[in-house]
Parts: sequence; structure tokens; C-alpha cells
Amino acid sequence: MIIPSLLNLCTQYHNYYADQLDLPVHIHLHEAHDEMIYSLNTCELCPLARLYQHGLLGSRLIGVHMIHLIESEIKLL
Repeated sequence: MIIPSLLNLCTQYHNYYADQLDLPVHIHLHEAHDEMIYSLNTCELCPLARLYQHGLLGSRLIGVHMIHLIESEIKLL
């Protein structure tokens, strides 16, 4: 699950290391139904939308699993 403090840390990592050193960002995403429910209940957004909102989607993102995507989320990728 992507909790707010973890998302902030990921954003800092991405902005510093991934951008400056051209490194990929590997994240397990949309792999459990509970993850989806938690994110929707706490942030009113799915995890992928939250990453998009924070500017973390891009060519260096390696999202693994992602078995709980809907069509509109696939289009974000």
C-alpha cells in the first residue's frame, strides 16, 4: 500500500535520484484488492492516480503486477 508518507519519500527519491542519475523507479502497484480499497478510502484515488498526481508516472517507472487496473488507468501508462 502506498501510504502518504511513503508517497512523499518516493517523490523525493524520484526527483533526486531518478531524475539526476537517470535511474528507473520500481514499484509494486495495484497488486492487491486491499491496496485499492485502502487508497480509495483514504485518498479517494487509486494508487496509480496518486502516482500520476505526484508526477511519478513516466518512462522510467517500472510498475509490477498491476492486476487491478481499469481501462482509464491503463491509458495513464
